[in-house]
Amino acid sequence: MVFFKFGKPKSYLGIDIGSYAIKVAEVTNSLPLKLRSFGQIRVPQNGIIGAEEEIIEKLKQLFSNLKVKSKKGIISISSYTSIIKRIEISIPEEKDLDEVIKEEAEAHIPFDLNDVYLDYHIISSEEEKIEFILAAARKELIENIYEIIAASEIDIEAIDIDIISLSNIFEHLYSFHEPCFLIDLGASKTSIILWENNNIKNSRDISIGTNIINQKLQDTLNIDTERAEKIKLKGEKKEEVISAISYYIEETTKNIIETCLHLEESETKKIFLCGGGSFYYQIKNKLQKQLKKEVEFIKPFIKIDANEINEKTKEIIEKTGLTAIGLAAREILL
Repeated sequence: MVFFKFGKPKSYLGIDIGSYAIKVAEVTNSLPLKLRSFGQIRVPQNGIIGAEEEIIEKLKQLFSNLKVKSKKGIISISSYTSIIKRIEISIPEEKDLDEVIKEEAEAHIPFDLNDVYLDYHIISSEEEKIEFILAAARKELIENIYEIIAASEIDIEAIDIDIISLSNIFEHLYSFHEPCFLIDLGASKTSIILWENNNIKNSRDISIGTNIINQKLQDTLNIDTERAEKIKLKGEKKEEVISAISYYIEETTKNIIETCLHLEESETKKIFLCGGGSFYYQIKNKLQKQLKKEVEFIKPFIKIDANEINEKTKEIIEKTGLTAIGLAAREILL
């Protein structure tokens, strides 16, 4: 998919399409980065497919409420619905790079290449050897999301994958060269990124997220998802809610530890957390104690001006808005 650009806008929108919510961040086209606005809408229980008109109207209303100044948007898709591979290959003299990468894509992607959008990013190159990140996503998914955002009257500049956007903003914030883990505690998945030399070294998604709290409440109280969500947010049925949260914390911590030990190639001393699940601070304490590594929450406002955002919203953004900010900053930081 090719995008033509004429001049640079004064700001960009980052639109992070998650399983729980669609989050929107507007960042000014300047350095240091400045966050103008942030907001989100809930995704219907059964996802965006079949609810396109509802989402389009809610997005239009959100853009109006936020008084966004930009119509230029960068959107994300989930790493759970895409394929990301870090590959190192030698290039035979008689073949060009695009041909070799296409062959590698055919070997690593379990779909017909005609059915996917494909891209790659070169990490390092020598005379006859390169290392690159290969990314692919089904055309059907991309085109469905594209139509929703375009119908919301936003011009799409680029499409990214959530963990790549998160990694980009982390690099801008920290310039952390030592091996470490970035962990995004989402609603339907937890993404674990092994970070080394300012690049994604490896990554895994585990199919556990904060939605498991609602599922536990549904099973315990024999209620539907919407009722479970209201009980959780309002603090009703405290004993059942505490039990469901404890279950989420235990299962998430256990899976993260197993995955980190599996991915770790050289010693890591630090873990950075973000995502809605990081509101449950016990996860930080458990990981720190059991993995014996320093654990901290990613702090976007060490390098991003957010003076126009109120303090309560800032706290939400610190946990859940990093990917949206990374998307909005993508064109600025390139």
